Amino acid sequence: MTTVKKFGLYFLFSYILLNTLLFPLELLPYLDIVNVWLNYPIEQLSKILWVDTSYMDNKFDLEEVDISDSFSNYLHWITKISLALFLSIFLLFIKIPHSIPSNAQSFLFTYIRYYLAFYMITYGLAKIFLIQFFSLNLTSYIVPIGDYSPYGLLWAFMEISEPYQIIGGILEFLGGILLFFRRTTLIGGLIILGVMSNVVMFNLFYGLPVKIISVNYLFMTFILISYNADKLFNFFISKKQVYLKEIPAINNLISKSKIYFPLKSLLVIYLLYFSLHNSYSNYEFLKLNKEEPVISGIYRIESTFKNGQDISNLIDESRNYKYLIFDLNYLGNIYMQATNYQDESSNYYINKPDETSFDWTSKKDSTNQFAFDFNIEQEKIYLIGIWQSDTLRISGRKLGKDNFPLMDRKIRLLRGD
Repeated sequence: MTTVKKFGLYFLFSYILLNTLLFPLELLPYLDIVNVWLNYPIEQLSKILWVDTSYMDNKFDLEEVDISDSFSNYLHWITKISLALFLSIFLLFIKIPHSIPSNAQSFLFTYIRYYLAFYMITYGLAKIFLIQFFSLNLTSYIVPIGDYSPYGLLWAFMEISEPYQIIGGILEFLGGILLFFRRTTLIGGLIILGVMSNVVMFNLFYGLPVKIISVNYLFMTFILISYNADKLFNFFISKKQVYLKEIPAINNLISKSKIYFPLKSLLVIYLLYFSLHNSYSNYEFLKLNKEEPVISGIYRIESTFKNGQDISNLIDESRNYKYLIFDLNYLGNIYMQATNYQDESSNYYINKPDETSFDWTSKKDSTNQFAFDFNIEQEKIYLIGIWQSDTLRISGRKLGKDNFPLMDRKIRLLRGD
């Protein structure tokens, strides 16, 4: 193996391990905290090499959980790349037995296959079970498109079409399954290459805060495909007959061991079980929380009386609402959004709804509580109650698919169908 190839191998080996510490042990109960401990030195080294970036995260409001694209995480990523370069140079200058680089290459390909397979299967199942995109609620239908962020618009676009999600999930799931086997790794990698190229472009150009993670997945896919890069070039560009190379196996002594196949089978079963169990548990959780109350819907307000006075035509009146929306969030909590004619919205939690009455509590002030009686007749709603010191009588009409074409999600084969 030439010096350049050794350097490349050492860099890839170091970079992949630094970005995937402890996989798959991190999936075991109580061991995920060890990953945090192992990343702590990298975080401290990043502060020493560059700067303490906590104030930058606050400035850009990027401290949400599971957001990979914070300012500090970009510097952690650069630190890992720098460490991988340093380790690669260091390994070049020490004497390493000739068998180690080839064994390291085999281990690297195997490690990437299983790591990428697990996460592709996980993301695939999330789309198949329709649990990845769930941000589109009834409120979304009355929000002007100009008020959406690119991130929010993309999320709504993905959520609208369930068949599109499921097909994308099947491709990710299938690509992941194929990576478990060396003979099908190339076809699995090509499937994932198509899927992840699309995902990375979405993340980059629509501002989704998971760019680092998705770029790493795409990078690992390229590594797997690169083993047959020359064969693919000859086949697609030079139009030559080729014979594909099989991804190298782990050291023969290990692969021929009697415990190798049982251990491999156990690992594959565990990774599949972990992904399927988590996805199905989340599906059941969201399904249980989707039981809509009788009051659920978007209502266009037709008349409002405050203390006996008709205020329906008083545009500047804060209690004269244009819409009342009753909906569930993903946790199953019922909420109401009231939007007036200045497009100012107030959000409230609904407490103890029954067939004829409900209480609501302001999200901003838990002491701000109200009680209303309601009646629904032929898609119309009538409400009466006391809001602070005002007695309100409100009537409105429920809006549906005729008012919001996005609610009609059927597949249309013919224009105008």
